[in-house]
Amino acid sequence: MIRTKTTLVIGSGAGVELDLPGSVDLLGRILQALDFARLGSDLQTDDMSTFAKLIEAHAKKIKVDPMDMMAAAERIRTSGRIADSFDCVMEQYAHDPHALAVAKLAIAQFTLVAEARSPLQRKVEHDGGLPMRGTENWLYQFGKLVTAGVPRDQAGKCLDNLAIVNFSRDRSLEHFLPFMMATAFGMTLKEARALVGDKLNIAHPLGSVGRLPWEPDELPAAEWGDLAAEVVHSVVPVVDTASERMKHKDYVTGLRKAVSGSRRLVFLGFSWHPREMDFLFDGPLEKQPDVLASAYGMPEPVRLAATRMMQDRAGMRADKLGLVEMRSFELLREFSLFLQS
Repeated sequence: MIRTKTTLVIGSGAGVELDLPGSVDLLGRILQALDFARLGSDLQTDDMSTFAKLIEAHAKKIKVDPMDMMAAAERIRTSGRIADSFDCVMEQYAHDPHALAVAKLAIAQFTLVAEARSPLQRKVEHDGGLPMRGTENWLYQFGKLVTAGVPRDQAGKCLDNLAIVNFSRDRSLEHFLPFMMATAFGMTLKEARALVGDKLNIAHPLGSVGRLPWEPDELPAAEWGDLAAEVVHSVVPVVDTASERMKHKDYVTGLRKAVSGSRRLVFLGFSWHPREMDFLFDGPLEKQPDVLASAYGMPEPVRLAATRMMQDRAGMRADKLGLVEMRSFELLREFSLFLQS
């Protein structure tokens, strides 16, 4: 159980442990699917044909000429060749409503495809089981961390000291955590979902692909990995760009308040992109929290840039910064005693 006010910041890199695409992989998959010049040829892929049909249907839904949407898809694909991530492409085409509509549709489709193709299953084979095998992933280690040593009658306190800022649009944590709670405490999945729905303090600054059907929210509902065309279309409005979400001042203020009120900040698979840093910091943090960040395989220039940004933006002292050469699951596992203290 986490006993100290902690904010967990999750980047797309953490999803790699769940076979979910990182930002670079997602960009590549989408650009490949937008290569409509290959439609009808031997080089056509299922993703291409499926997405072309989705674009046509979405164009009719929003009352736009499908050919204008297809032309916008080509503009997106051209720009994506020199982009670092698909979110960068979306920002660059914020002025182009047709291109932005295609981009958001692509994010919705390929996030749900990633969920469906991941090892994280929608259901379990038997009561008390987990929807994914193995322990070398951050979800398992996180679930173990927040439930460790907690009596069943205090299960509702597991998440009291935790705020989560998730820059991925999938719902892997929301989907997995109730199964872990049910396993840890011997409760029904329905009971565990009610607990998580009530207690989990999680924000998706870039939007998501909707809520899971059991979540108490007003977002459109989508089952884990649901690829039905009507579901994909329904969640497009809740896919945001960073610029769009930054306009919601109260929302951003709430994120920064959670961060500034924490005694510990834990970063998993975070990219340290200035766009994402803007959501978290707007000045020095008076409490000087301890910072732990997974930095496995991080090039030295990126490590130096991350350190400098934390010092400049958040006023962090160097002795408070811990960029650790560990994967996300390793960091949660090896520092579990510290994080529970």
